[in-house]
Amino acid sequence: MGTGILRVEKFGEVGNPVLEVEIEATDFAQALEVFADPALVEVLDSPDPLCDPPTDIFEQMEVVTNGTLHDAATTTCSQAPLQAARKAAEELRLKYAP
Repeated sequence: MGTGILRVEKFGEVGNPVLEVEIEATDFAQALEVFADPALVEVLDSPDPLCDPPTDIFEQMEVVTNGTLHDAATTTCSQAPLQAARKAAEELRLKYAP
């Protein structure tokens, strides 16, 4: 998201297309605070599994900071930084790619 572009994968649509939209500078600055939060990066870099997820659903979270990928399976994990990232992502999706 370093360029102010939000990418939303539209599940359920044929081919799972990815919609790309440019977000406003203020929304980008707010999102950057959440997604570049060192606490979130630390959680994503923790050893897997982060929690005890069910087997019938899946959520993966990825953040790239300074060219380094930080990612983890986050299905049903309740750590505060993950909850904040989910909330921020959903708010952006609702505003820019409803």
